[in-house]
Amino acid sequence: MTAPRHSPHRRLVAGIVLIAVGIGTWLLYAVAARSENTSFNPGDAPPAYVRLVQGHTYWIAVPNGVRRLREVGVDPSHLSCTAAEPGQSPGALPVTPVVGSSAEDTKFVNRIGSFVAARSYRAHVACNAVGGVYVENAADAGFDWSGLWLLMTSAALVVGLPLFVSGLRRPRRVLVGAGEDDQVE
Repeated sequence: MTAPRHSPHRRLVAGIVLIAVGIGTWLLYAVAARSENTSFNPGDAPPAYVRLVQGHTYWIAVPNGVRRLREVGVDPSHLSCTAAEPGQSPGALPVTPVVGSSAEDTKFVNRIGSFVAARSYRAHVACNAVGGVYVENAADAGFDWSGLWLLMTSAALVVGLPLFVSGLRRPRRVLVGAGEDDQVE
């Protein structure tokens, strides 16, 4: 015996609620995305200084990543970047590029390289021809609220839309007395 199915009315209501939650979290995503200063939302310049912790690996990024480097005439396999503490002159920063000399492309959208912090300090990080860069996972970077809201939006809509559509379907009418071999016209 199979378990009884929920009524179309319950699925419709659940779908509407989840769609409303999806729209609400999408609005929260839009607000959060505008206020976050990341390479994915390059409305502002990168932070002037970021906090680095000794021994941690950090990703540097620019909007449009490797493609942007090529647009400004920089070979993405030979990055020249610097780091400077407040009030100090910049020093060379050893960066590992995301592409090698033989590779033409990368799966990273905005990341152009990585580095390991030699010590803990606040620094301004810049690279040749592009100036200040985003340090995506800096120690003082805030939580990615827009990513959380976008994930919740997707989940609510992926579940809510099919529930809503299935709630709109009319249930089949079963004819009493009709067997498997009977034809109903």
